[in-house]
Amino acid sequence: MAAANNEFFEALSMLEHERGITAEYLIEKIKAAIVIAVKKNYEVEDDHVMVEIDPNTGKFNVALIQDVVADEDWYDEHSEIGITEAQHIRKSYQVGDRVVTPLKTKDFGRIAAQTAKHVIRQGIREAERSQQLSEIQSRAHDIVQATVTRVDPEKGIVALDLGKGGEAILPRNEQVPGEVYTEGQTLQVYVVDVVSTERGPRVMISRTHPGLVKRLFELEVPEIYDGTVEVKAISREAGARTKMAVWSKDANVNPVSACIGPHGDRVAAVVEKLGGEKIDIVKWSEDVSEFISAALSPAKVVKVELLPGEEKTVFLPLGERSFAVWSCAKNRWVVEEGEYELCVGASCRDLRLVHTVHVAGEAPFDEYAAPEFDVYRRADVQHVSDESFAALLVHDIPPARWEERGAVDFNDAISRGKYLPGGLGKGLYNALEAARRVMNLVGSKENAGNLMYVLDMLWRNAARMANVFSDDQIKALLKVVNKEKNGWKHFLAETKKKRAHKRA
Repeated sequence: MAAANNEFFEALSMLEHERGITAEYLIEKIKAAIVIAVKKNYEVEDDHVMVEIDPNTGKFNVALIQDVVADEDWYDEHSEIGITEAQHIRKSYQVGDRVVTPLKTKDFGRIAAQTAKHVIRQGIREAERSQQLSEIQSRAHDIVQATVTRVDPEKGIVALDLGKGGEAILPRNEQVPGEVYTEGQTLQVYVVDVVSTERGPRVMISRTHPGLVKRLFELEVPEIYDGTVEVKAISREAGARTKMAVWSKDANVNPVSACIGPHGDRVAAVVEKLGGEKIDIVKWSEDVSEFISAALSPAKVVKVELLPGEEKTVFLPLGERSFAVWSCAKNRWVVEEGEYELCVGASCRDLRLVHTVHVAGEAPFDEYAAPEFDVYRRADVQHVSDESFAALLVHDIPPARWEERGAVDFNDAISRGKYLPGGLGKGLYNALEAARRVMNLVGSKENAGNLMYVLDMLWRNAARMANVFSDDQIKALLKVVNKEKNGWKHFLAETKKKRAHKRA
């Protein structure tokens, strides 16, 4: 039995080493389970069972604890022992004492072995869930690198693998508008909260939470990480713009410059991780009027007058164009008469003030009421006529095929370089197409698909996605692609202009 005990404790030690689950944890689980097994086998309560497991000595003892009762009161052979029988064991026993009766391990071994097997499995699962919960709870309000495992376009949800933190769902309302997710893609998400459930930890994650921006800056800006610069407030419209107010406790450190970094490198790194989202960094001030003015930039504040404890109005003029919409049918800006809501808040999700105003203007009209738009109202996309599509575009439908030798412009796809006689455009197409074919041949379908996506990308989108070149740089580069005179000269000039703007 000693050998079996040794094997038992060696198995526990191996689990501790391989799974990171402590032997003490498993021993306690096994002891509890053996107590249950003894209770069931002998029909006794918890206080009548004793289990001792000592990994240091290798001892494994199970015993019944019996109450000493008068012989005439004895009726339960497992939980009780008559005084006469008890005094045969030890003459000093009296009624009310308790006798410890060891159970023979060979008789109890089958029950113990079955129980231990079940409990070890259950204990491992519970311990792993506990470790998983502890791991992800330590990352609450932090950034986690996640991998996309599944995309459900119908429900709009994205399943993510968080590594040791388990899995999580990125719901539609926590996704950045315009972002496209693909299986195998890695992205950074913000852990909003972690809730323990019977099935394991439920992790709530977000790509839109202001905390994501704050943590990214903490990682990129040493002055924020060490506490010299403090992020006082963040207002975010995910995918569009973020405003962040910062303050420095060191008068010699400019908090805004620290966040921007040399040549704008720090803020550029954060912008890249947010998919090109614009970030405005303003200096926080205890002077409310000064802070409001900076926060509302680039809007021009007409007047801000506040004393400590005083409440007044901030004036923001709203002109006619503030309520205008572009009409394709009329080819101009139009203000429709009606009720408009003016909303003021920290973000679109946190509105502090909503006020309705009546604006005079043209009579409301539906420019898509014409019969040619019926097919769109029915969502009958299979039967859209050329006339209906042209009416929607408000101009003639472009030709179905490119002019093979025509110039490439800002709204053309990169793959159109295929039709060019040579030069940069055709060279780029050939290189990407060759790489795509190689990827297909070696079985890397995902990378091949990514290259096809690049080939079909419009030049204007290439500028915005890469966040390396400006629109003007791309337009100048297209002069090179189209073999225009002084194309490279124009491109270098735009590059110099962008660098100067970045330094400023």
